[in-house]
Formats: sequence, structure tokens, C-alpha cells
Amino acid sequence: MIVNTLGLRHYKFKKPHIYDPVILITEPENTFDKKAVAVHNRQGEKMGYIAKEGKANEKVFKKLKQGLLIAEVIEVYDNRLVVAINFR
Repeated sequence: MIVNTLGLRHYKFKKPHIYDPVILITEPENTFDKKAVAVHNRQGEKMGYIAKEGKANEKVFKKLKQGLLIAEVIEVYDNRLVVAINFR
């Protein structure tokens, strides 16, 4: 699954490189989105959130609750990242 990550301008973090792994963390207490999935780098810095487009955030949220996911950066832009997610 390929998803966009948004909200990067709101956080300070080390700019990732292509193929860097990312950590996906659900945020069910998020006041804006009960199915929010935050994207963190290996240093634990929040970089943004999985975009809602096509309900990607909901799909990833559900899969995270079911088990392990492997995710990595595949494209880097100034205002967004593109992340590839493999479900195990």
C-alpha cells in the first residue's frame, strides 16, 4: 500500500532519505481524527500523519491493530512524504 504523509510543516525532524524505515503509531485519542496514524522516524520524531485520502488512515489504523506492518519512505518532498507499507 502506498500512502501520502501530511502535516510535515508542523514538526521538526531530521529529513528522511528514500528507503528509511518509519514507525507508524495509532492515535485513537486524537481530537481531529479518531483513526489517526502518526508517522515517526527511527529517532522517534513525529514527521506527520497518514493522509485521509481514500480512507488510507483508516485502513492502516485497522491493520496496525491486527498485527505487524513494515513501512518505509519511498519519496521525499518539501511538504509531504510518500510511504510504502507492507502488511505481515
